[in-house]
Amino acid sequence: NQTFCSTLRMPSLRLLLNVAARRGLKARRRDLVAAFLQGILEDGEIAFMHQPAGHANALDENGRPKLCLILKPLYGMKQAGRRFQRAFFAWLERARDEGGAGLTPSKEDPCIYRITSEDDELIIGVYVDDLIIFYKRDAEYDAEGNLVSDSFYARFVRDIEASWKSEDAGALSDIVNVQVSLLGGGGVHVGQGPSRVARAPRTSRRRRPARPQPSPWW
Repeated sequence: NQTFCSTLRMPSLRLLLNVAARRGLKARRRDLVAAFLQGILEDGEIAFMHQPAGHANALDENGRPKLCLILKPLYGMKQAGRRFQRAFFAWLERARDEGGAGLTPSKEDPCIYRITSEDDELIIGVYVDDLIIFYKRDAEYDAEGNLVSDSFYARFVRDIEASWKSEDAGALSDIVNVQVSLLGGGGVHVGQGPSRVARAPRTSRRRRPARPQPSPWW
């Protein structure tokens, strides 16, 4: 239970794409750079590692190589992903006046967060270190560059850049090896492109009816 790291479920992703298409939301991706290195070890958690290769081996009084005390999660640690996720999810939920993003988590999928108002909306899906961001509008500025009307998306970008090392990955075009295109008129195209793997011929077996998926909404 100390190494589990949840990810956005595919049914949730399909539902988010459907909602974004129907509501005319914009979609972008954002990557958390070296995400696991931005995690935080729990209070009292102690972990050691052997000295890195190429490092001059320091020896203890018995002539044995000393170990290094790990102060931050590292790639290769089984709990690194969970430590990052616990810190990042806590930041997403924390109030903005306390240094967080002030978002509300989904009751059905722990990797979905959102905030809404009468004229704006922001929905974020988290897949490991990738953020899938759906939003209604951008901030507005006057000719002199002064902020006229803020937006949830612009505010979130400022908040995350102040707290986490991340970078904008552009408009959403693919995620988890799935190609995505939001179409006009409430449509969305999802596919994986032409397959290079030979597939067995289809049989006449009847398909099972699709099971309804729980809504991730609050």
